[in-house]
Amino acid sequence: MLALSAGDYALTLAAERGGALSRFDWRGRPLLRRSCGPHNRALDHGWRGKWSVASSSACSATLLLHHVGHDCTYIASQAFALDAAGLTMTLSLVNLGRRALPADIGFGLDLDDVEIVALHREAGGPVLLTSGAVRSASLRLRATAREELSYFG
Repeated sequence: MLALSAGDYALTLAAERGGALSRFDWRGRPLLRRSCGPHNRALDHGWRGKWSVASSSACSATLLLHHVGHDCTYIASQAFALDAAGLTMTLSLVNLGRRALPADIGFGLDLDDVEIVALHREAGGPVLLTSGAVRSASLRLRATAREELSYFG
């Protein structure tokens, strides 16, 4: 487990469990909920793998997953940055193989009292990622009072 903090925010990452967020707190209050809904994972590589910690500081970390298989070869990265205003997460995927890689990335979060401040995601859903191509997404979150929460769907 890797613990990060900045201002009123605290984040715990579990690199060994799929690079997962295991806690995201604001002023000591947990913001993550347990996900119990249906899973939408066409390819189960990243979320089940053991990610390595490429770099970390008191308020940021970058995790990597290098997958070499008979069907595909890629490197995925997750960057987490906490500051006094919230959390920024960035995902990227690079196809290192010779063949096109069916790929899509996104954020599967179930959060309480959190506002999505900014979301950047390449349009179009799943794609065939050509050799050397990169796919990325980023998300900015900040805590809010329950009555101010905006739902995006």
